[in-house]
Amino acid sequence: DKSSQALSLSNVAGVFYILVGGLGLAMLVALVEFCYKSRAEAKRMQLTFTEAMRNKARLSITGSLGENGRVLTPDCPKAVHSGPSLRHGPALAVVSSSELP
Repeated sequence: DKSSQALSLSNVAGVFYILVGGLGLAMLVALVEFCYKSRAEAKRMQLTFTEAMRNKARLSITGSLGENGRVLTPDCPKAVHSGPSLRHGPALAVVSSSELP
């Protein structure tokens, strides 16, 4: 049957154009979301936009908030907690005594 042809790169190139376009769009959306959330964090934490972006980038790369799970800020570099640190036991959550009021 002469109507069927073997697949070649020119026959399936459109699929790759769609994939590359989708990848570009996804990267653009991720960049816009990163900037938007950095701006919101800068307002909430009273940081500059650049400092908030740097903190978010550091969190994205390292996967932690800072030393011992603490958020590091320029004003108080070792004292701001992201929340109480919890260690999960077999059936109970234990909060360290240094963080109790």
